[in-house]
This record gives sequence, C-alpha cells and structure tokens, in this order.
Amino acid sequence: MQVGGVGRKRNYFLSEVNALPSFTHGKLQQTITLVIFGKLLDRADLVDRCGYPAAFIKALLVALYWSGFRISEWIGAISHKTTRKDGSVHYTPPFPALIKEQMWVDETNKVLFVRQVARKNGHRDSPIQIPLDLPYVNLLVDRWQKTAPGKPVFPISNVTWWRILKRIDPKLYSHFFIMNRLTKQAEDREISLKEQEDWSGKSPATIARYRAHAGRDTQHAGERMKYES
Repeated sequence: MQVGGVGRKRNYFLSEVNALPSFTHGKLQQTITLVIFGKLLDRADLVDRCGYPAAFIKALLVALYWSGFRISEWIGAISHKTTRKDGSVHYTPPFPALIKEQMWVDETNKVLFVRQVARKNGHRDSPIQIPLDLPYVNLLVDRWQKTAPGKPVFPISNVTWWRILKRIDPKLYSHFFIMNRLTKQAEDREISLKEQEDWSGKSPATIARYRAHAGRDTQHAGERMKYES
C-alpha cells in the first residue's frame, strides 16, 4: 500500500534510521555536523515531497542550514490570529517571501549575498554573505538561478514544508536551524556578538542566550582553572 507516494515499508525504514541525535525534552539541544546534514539531504530523495523536486527541498534545507533565518524569512508567512495573555485578539501582518532580486552572486569574492529584513521586531540592515565554496551551497545557487525575475525563490506553503520536513526526520523542525547556526557561530571565539546581531537580526539579549547555550563564557572560565595554584 502506498501512502503519499511512499510505501509503508520505506516510511518505517526512515523512522528507524537515526540521522539526528535523540532528545528527551521536546527540542534538539545540540548542533549537528555536516555529515548528519548530508544524511538529511539524502533523505529528500526518498520521502514523499508533495510534488516538489528533490533539488528544491534540498536547496531550502541548505538555505536554512547556512543562513539560520526563520523559515518565514525564506518562504513568507500569511496573516494569522493570535490571542494575548489579556485575552485580546490580534492579527499578525503577512510577510512576503524572499524573491530572486534579494539574492545575488559576487563571482570575484566567491560569495552569495542574501538580503532579507528580520521578522518579529528583529533588525537586519546588511545582506548576509555565504561563501560559495561551503558544502552544498551550489544547490542553493542553482535554485536561485532557476527562479524567474520577481518570483519567490521558494514558493511553498509553511504547512507543506512542515509535512515534508517531518518525513525527512520526525525530530526535525525549522526553528532548529536557527539554534544550530547561532550556536555554531557562538562557539567560534573569533565571531563577535555584534557580528551575530548583524547576521541574525536578533537582539543582543537573544544572542547572549545562544552564546550562553554554547558555553562561550563557561569554557573560558574552565580553561582559567588550569592556572590555579
């Protein structure tokens, strides 16, 4: 019997092969290696993709992995109702998907530029710069090149993307890629808090939490213990 274009036996197989590390508190707490990310990309060839080509899904995974952007900063978001603690109802403004003109390649410096404003009270003035020689970036560049002028690079709904992502790995969710990228940046002592702010568009307080999550300060404190007399 086929379910969504993928047989039950294959779905069972995918659920039994752990690409992502296990977790016990509802969310992934650790970053992933490029080896694990490569396995996630490979799974895009095997699952029901709701009619989308594997190359499209892989390119969006690469976009999330290297940028650390919110998924809505790539695919856009429709207005939806929210209820605040005081019981008042509000509607979030729609957010447009990133279009082809918001990306460009600098062949001289071998960099892919991506310009996108930050959502949810964030602030990002400058485009981020993704080196072209990073693993799998060619998949993202290829998707951008195939996008028609004025059109979204990733025309897909959030619901459809969520379904595909869960088929790739049940433990996977879009917001994980924000944690993954910002934690990896925080682990690098050469990357300043200001540089992370400019990249992510998030507030200093939010970035500080990711730096704490990475053990940025406790690592230094631990190293200094070596010099106790």
